[in-house]
Amino acid sequence: MNFLKRWRNYRRTVKELSNLTDKDLNDIGITRGEIHHIAKTSK
Repeated sequence: MNFLKRWRNYRRTVKELSNLTDKDLNDIGITRGEIHHIAKTSK
């Protein structure tokens, strides 16, 4: 069950960050290429 919870969190984070514009991502200090890495390390 823990795996499923982590997977859902990862997918939600990727989706939310992917929906931001490049300007919005820049404002929070990340690039589009970092989205998957950030999603993998988010809790």
